[in-house]
Amino acid sequence: MDFSPPEPVGFAGALLDALGKRLSQLAAQGFAPIRDAWLARGPAPGTPVTIRGNAAPRAGRFAGAFPASLVHEIASSTIASRNPLASVGASREMKLVIGYELPFLLAMAVPVIKSGGELQLVKLLEYQAQSGAFAASASGIIALIVMILCLQAKMALVPFDQAEAETEVMGGALIEYSGPALGIYKLTKMLMFYAAPMFVVVLLWGGFGTLDTRGIVLGIVKYLVLVVLITLIRNTNPRVRIEHAVKFFWGTATLLALAAVLIAIVESLPSAAQ
Repeated sequence: MDFSPPEPVGFAGALLDALGKRLSQLAAQGFAPIRDAWLARGPAPGTPVTIRGNAAPRAGRFAGAFPASLVHEIASSTIASRNPLASVGASREMKLVIGYELPFLLAMAVPVIKSGGELQLVKLLEYQAQSGAFAASASGIIALIVMILCLQAKMALVPFDQAEAETEVMGGALIEYSGPALGIYKLTKMLMFYAAPMFVVVLLWGGFGTLDTRGIVLGIVKYLVLVVLITLIRNTNPRVRIEHAVKFFWGTATLLALAAVLIAIVESLPSAAQ
């Protein structure tokens, strides 16, 4: 059977469109529909499965998936390990998620408001190509700052790496992980270090613009600027206490994100556009 690879630009557009739909679905309906879509394509309930780790393999039957995200997976594994340091790490991880998700989602709402309600990344890129990057406006700059700070916590980087603090809780929720399981988690974190800044570049900074040499170079420069900022924040700040981190995200970061949303609404008014 002959197979011809897809055309790169068309495939990228289809991928961004599908990702935009899933992100819109996540924002509007939560994780449950995405979980259901995964279950529809995964093993059927009752399918025999075998879990292999450092201990002896454990056989059983697939009963379903957790109704939330990786955080719940890690939390459940720490409960099973009965390691107090793992429990502390999982508790900190859940507190961080509860803290940074609200300002992060509010910052993501800024480009949606300024584009007139567009939720697809492709449409947001097209809008920025015509009207300029969202980060060139006051609301966009504030949203960019908030998202960078939230990414520090989402990627577990200093000053928001309390959940995995090696000198305090020996890796926290990951203390009982080793071998392939730990490797997969570390690889996921490395991939996020690429995907998260690139997502911000696409969402707020116009992406690559055009897929010519100039656009590609400009997109890479934007990505490297964000990586440098994230690295500078990580290397020039001490780790803060978990209660201070939650207070920061629920206080300063959320207020900044709300200000960005309000400014975006004002900037989107007809009189302001004129």
